[in-house]
Amino acid sequence: MFLVGFSLLLTVYVLIMPSGAPEWTVWISIFVTFGFGIGVGWIAAENIRFGILVIGVLLGSFLGIVVFNLLVYRISTENPLMGLWLTIMFFSVPVALISFTKHEIVIIVFSAFAGSYMLFRGLSVFLGGFPNEFKVYECYINDKMNELP
Repeated sequence: MFLVGFSLLLTVYVLIMPSGAPEWTVWISIFVTFGFGIGVGWIAAENIRFGILVIGVLLGSFLGIVVFNLLVYRISTENPLMGLWLTIMFFSVPVALISFTKHEIVIIVFSAFAGSYMLFRGLSVFLGGFPNEFKVYECYINDKMNELP
Protein backbone atom coordinates (compact mmCIF):
# COMPACT_ATOMS: atom_id res chain seq x y z
CA MET A 1 0.00 0.00 0.00
CA PHE A 2 3.06 2.17 -0.24
CA LEU A 3 1.89 3.07 -3.74
CA VAL A 4 -1.40 4.43 -2.37
CA GLY A 5 0.42 6.91 -0.14
CA PHE A 6 2.95 7.74 -2.85
CA SER A 7 0.21 8.30 -5.45
CA LEU A 8 -1.61 10.61 -3.06
CA LEU A 9 1.62 12.48 -2.29
CA LEU A 10 2.35 12.90 -6.00
CA THR A 11 -1.18 14.14 -6.64
CA VAL A 12 -1.04 16.63 -3.77
CA TYR A 13 2.41 17.82 -4.76
CA VAL A 14 1.69 18.28 -8.47
CA LEU A 15 -1.93 19.43 -8.51
CA ILE A 16 -2.50 21.25 -5.25
CA MET A 17 0.76 22.72 -3.95
CA PRO A 18 2.08 25.82 -5.69
CA SER A 19 5.66 25.77 -6.95
CA GLY A 20 6.86 28.25 -4.30
CA ALA A 21 5.30 26.48 -1.30
CA PRO A 22 7.21 26.72 1.98
CA GLU A 23 9.22 23.69 3.02
CA TRP A 24 7.05 22.93 6.06
CA THR A 25 4.00 22.33 3.83
CA VAL A 26 5.92 19.67 1.93
CA TRP A 27 6.79 17.89 5.19
CA ILE A 28 3.19 18.03 6.37
CA SER A 29 1.95 16.55 3.10
CA ILE A 30 4.57 13.79 3.35
CA PHE A 31 3.43 12.83 6.86
CA VAL A 32 -0.28 13.00 5.97
CA THR A 33 0.10 10.83 2.87
CA PHE A 34 2.41 8.43 4.74
CA GLY A 35 -0.28 8.06 7.40
CA PHE A 36 -2.92 7.58 4.72
CA GLY A 37 -0.85 4.82 3.11
CA ILE A 38 -0.36 3.10 6.48
CA GLY A 39 -4.10 3.35 7.17
CA VAL A 40 -5.07 1.87 3.81
CA GLY A 41 -2.46 -0.87 4.26
CA TRP A 42 -3.79 -1.74 7.72
CA ILE A 43 -7.39 -1.88 6.47
CA ALA A 44 -6.27 -4.01 3.51
CA ALA A 45 -4.47 -6.40 5.86
CA GLU A 46 -7.62 -6.76 7.95
CA ASN A 47 -10.03 -7.01 5.00
CA ILE A 48 -8.63 -8.79 1.96
CA ARG A 49 -11.49 -7.73 -0.33
CA PHE A 50 -10.69 -4.07 0.36
CA GLY A 51 -7.05 -4.68 -0.55
CA ILE A 52 -8.10 -6.36 -3.80
CA LEU A 53 -10.37 -3.39 -4.55
CA VAL A 54 -7.52 -0.90 -3.97
CA ILE A 55 -5.17 -2.91 -6.19
CA GLY A 56 -7.85 -3.02 -8.91
CA VAL A 57 -8.40 0.74 -8.72
CA LEU A 58 -4.64 1.41 -8.89
CA LEU A 59 -4.18 -0.96 -11.83
CA GLY A 60 -7.11 0.67 -13.63
CA SER A 61 -5.58 4.08 -12.93
CA PHE A 62 -2.24 3.00 -14.39
CA LEU A 63 -3.98 1.62 -17.47
CA GLY A 64 -6.05 4.80 -17.80
CA ILE A 65 -2.92 6.96 -17.69
CA VAL A 66 -1.25 4.79 -20.33
CA VAL A 67 -4.31 4.95 -22.62
CA PHE A 68 -4.57 8.71 -22.11
CA ASN A 69 -0.91 9.20 -23.03
CA LEU A 70 -1.26 6.96 -26.08
CA LEU A 71 -4.61 8.04 -27.51
CA VAL A 72 -6.90 10.36 -25.59
CA TYR A 73 -4.60 13.37 -25.25
CA ARG A 74 -4.95 13.94 -28.99
CA ILE A 75 -8.73 14.13 -28.68
CA SER A 76 -9.01 16.19 -25.47
CA THR A 77 -7.17 19.30 -26.59
CA GLU A 78 -9.65 21.75 -25.06
CA ASN A 79 -9.49 20.42 -21.50
CA PRO A 80 -6.77 17.75 -21.18
CA LEU A 81 -7.00 17.48 -17.38
CA MET A 82 -10.70 16.58 -17.61
CA GLY A 83 -9.85 14.03 -20.29
CA LEU A 84 -7.19 12.52 -18.04
CA TRP A 85 -9.52 12.20 -15.04
CA LEU A 86 -12.34 10.73 -17.14
CA THR A 87 -9.98 8.21 -18.73
CA ILE A 88 -8.66 7.19 -15.32
CA MET A 89 -12.19 6.76 -13.96
CA PHE A 90 -13.30 4.89 -17.10
CA PHE A 91 -10.57 2.31 -16.51
CA SER A 92 -10.49 2.26 -12.69
CA VAL A 93 -14.10 1.28 -12.08
CA PRO A 94 -14.27 -1.75 -14.44
CA VAL A 95 -10.85 -3.06 -13.41
CA ALA A 96 -11.82 -2.71 -9.74
CA LEU A 97 -15.01 -4.70 -10.38
CA ILE A 98 -13.14 -7.32 -12.41
CA SER A 99 -10.57 -7.62 -9.62
CA PHE A 100 -13.15 -9.24 -7.33
CA THR A 101 -13.55 -12.22 -9.65
CA LYS A 102 -10.06 -12.39 -11.19
CA HIS A 103 -8.04 -11.21 -8.20
CA GLU A 104 -5.02 -13.46 -8.84
CA ILE A 105 -4.55 -12.11 -12.37
CA VAL A 106 -5.02 -8.51 -11.22
CA ILE A 107 -2.42 -8.92 -8.46
CA ILE A 108 0.08 -10.41 -10.91
CA VAL A 109 -0.46 -7.67 -13.51
CA PHE A 110 -0.34 -4.90 -10.89
CA SER A 111 2.86 -6.30 -9.41
CA ALA A 112 4.37 -6.45 -12.89
CA PHE A 113 3.43 -2.82 -13.66
CA ALA A 114 4.62 -1.46 -10.33
CA GLY A 115 7.77 -3.57 -10.21
CA SER A 116 8.84 -2.78 -13.75
CA TYR A 117 8.30 0.93 -13.20
CA MET A 118 10.29 0.92 -9.96
CA LEU A 119 13.10 -1.12 -11.52
CA PHE A 120 13.53 1.13 -14.55
CA ARG A 121 13.03 4.32 -12.58
CA GLY A 122 15.69 3.19 -10.12
CA LEU A 123 18.08 2.28 -12.93
CA SER A 124 17.47 5.62 -14.60
CA VAL A 125 18.56 7.45 -11.45
CA PHE A 126 21.94 5.73 -11.58
CA LEU A 127 22.40 5.51 -15.35
CA GLY A 128 20.80 8.84 -16.26
CA GLY A 129 18.96 9.85 -19.40
CA PHE A 130 15.41 9.32 -18.12
CA PRO A 131 13.74 12.64 -17.23
CA ASN A 132 12.14 13.22 -13.85
CA GLU A 133 8.31 13.07 -13.80
CA PHE A 134 8.12 16.57 -12.37
CA LYS A 135 10.31 17.89 -15.19
CA VAL A 136 8.08 16.19 -17.77
CA TYR A 137 4.99 17.72 -16.16
CA GLU A 138 6.58 21.19 -16.08
CA CYS A 139 7.59 20.97 -19.74
CA TYR A 140 4.10 19.75 -20.66
CA ILE A 141 2.37 22.60 -18.84
CA ASN A 142 4.73 25.19 -20.33
CA ASP A 143 4.52 23.62 -23.83
CA LYS A 144 8.29 22.96 -23.92
CA MET A 145 8.34 19.21 -24.50
CA ASN A 146 11.21 19.57 -26.97
CA GLU A 147 13.52 20.61 -24.10
CA LEU A 148 13.43 17.16 -22.53
CA PRO A 149 16.58 15.05 -22.93
